[in-house]
Amino acid sequence: MHWLLDLNSCCSPSDCGVVVVSLPEKRYCKGYFCCAQSLPASTSRKQQNNIRENPLGITTKLHWFVQKHFRLAGIYIHIPFCRKACHYCNFHFSTSLQLKNEFLAALLKEIELTQGNTAETIETIYFGAGTPSLLEPTELNSILAKLHQHFQIEQNAEITLEANPDDIHLSKARTWLDAGINRLSIGIQSFRETDLQWMNRSHTAEQALHAINDIQNAGFRNYSI
Repeated sequence: MHWLLDLNSCCSPSDCGVVVVSLPEKRYCKGYFCCAQSLPASTSRKQQNNIRENPLGITTKLHWFVQKHFRLAGIYIHIPFCRKACHYCNFHFSTSLQLKNEFLAALLKEIELTQGNTAETIETIYFGAGTPSLLEPTELNSILAKLHQHFQIEQNAEITLEANPDDIHLSKARTWLDAGINRLSIGIQSFRETDLQWMNRSHTAEQALHAINDIQNAGFRNYSI
């Protein structure tokens, strides 16, 4: 979600502003706030007091606006396994796959236990960490099936998988599409061999170029590098 604030309004910057909310689907909604404007009739007395009296009124107003007009929910799945430890990374991960099966079993159980945490429709699912592309297609399928079983997933939800170039080839990319993955975030930190070696990346520049070609041929149209 992206915010654009215009504090050049009719009153003081702490009390006025404009917010433009940009959603992934490129829908836009603009809300204007000013201390001279009346609030909607549906606003509770407590909300009115918070909005009008808070010294950082613009922050409170933004929170109120988003809470009222946008009810977004997403799920982030952390897969903490990697083939190599990149020198720049400070995320939690392990280069050993010894406990992968135990981790996945615990993850599926946690999905069951947290199903009551939100009643909102899930609009985005993101597999990150770590290197989620290390998972077998059957493992990805089991996670997604469990999510669909215990959460209300929007029919056209954006489902992203972080993937390293050395994990990507045409047939595997097609299995990701078949599983429901519709967006890839490809970990290409550089197309220079010297940079990749310095960062201790697990792929080469040539593999990075082949990966982009393979996901395009597989049918992916939504991806980042």
